[in-house]
Amino acid sequence: MLWVPYYPFKHTIFYCFSTFLKAALRYHPKDLGLLFLKDQKGQTACERAFKRYGKDRTMAAIGDLIPFDDPKVPILHHVAKHAPQYMKDFGSRYPSATYFRDSQGRTLLQAKLASGNKTFINDLMFFLEMSDEQVREIDPGNDLYPFMVATSGKMCDLSAAYALLKRSPSLAHRNKPKRRRKPKKE
Repeated sequence: MLWVPYYPFKHTIFYCFSTFLKAALRYHPKDLGLLFLKDQKGQTACERAFKRYGKDRTMAAIGDLIPFDDPKVPILHHVAKHAPQYMKDFGSRYPSATYFRDSQGRTLLQAKLASGNKTFINDLMFFLEMSDEQVREIDPGNDLYPFMVATSGKMCDLSAAYALLKRSPSLAHRNKPKRRRKPKKE
């Protein structure tokens, strides 16, 4: 990461962040300018900027390069995956990005669930507010139903899978296997 260790003028340091973000967006547009790439300490550039410059100044710098009114990129999908603690900050400024699909064809809800940050106990309303269509929609990124996504990965949430299956039990229904022909005895 390109971080300036110390400058006596805060505006100079902030200018370095803005310049870094502008260059990174130019050369890495699919990765949203490396904004959510983790460094050796496990922090993203976004997290560092929020801590160092505050939410308002950081969001203003991001907004200058990724317009709030017409983002053209699924920025909320990246936030859901890499920095979910800032979802309210980004969501309030990028409401139109809610309806985008990411490069894998996922909706924002599918991206949130696939990130592994949603559990039934910690975010009950996330699962209860899902529509019946969302419960039955297969995630295009991994070809799994939401109840399967909830149990896969690092967060195996059986409570979420149970709640989702209760709403649409037909998803777990399997056809009976066809009867095999018995081999003829000779």
